[in-house]
Amino acid sequence: MLTILSLLATIPDPGADPGGFIAFLASLWGQWWLFGAVAAIGLTWALRKFGAQFIPWFGTRVGGVVLAVVTAAASTLAAALLDGAAVSWALIGQALIAGVTAIGAHSATKNLKQGNG
Repeated sequence: MLTILSLLATIPDPGADPGGFIAFLASLWGQWWLFGAVAAIGLTWALRKFGAQFIPWFGTRVGGVVLAVVTAAASTLAAALLDGAAVSWALIGQALIAGVTAIGAHSATKNLKQGNG
């Protein structure tokens, strides 16, 4: 129990230090591509749901795929850079993996919601 409480005490405040909070979450998982994929799913959902009111293209199928790739790659790179990682081909490769993972997760979630058989 003490370990959990000490871990909770080290979590940066998302409102005061969003970059630190993102880096904290990613360091817990230890995998930038996984963090990027999960963050991209949430961001893509928000942009499609709320952003499509202002930019209708966000609500299209192509818009959803492009948003998934871009947000996954950007969140992966941003989280790694905030944690002090150097830009490298390996990091760029992880960002692309996050994009492909996000597309798969986006498609799977959509299919599960629709009950495609």
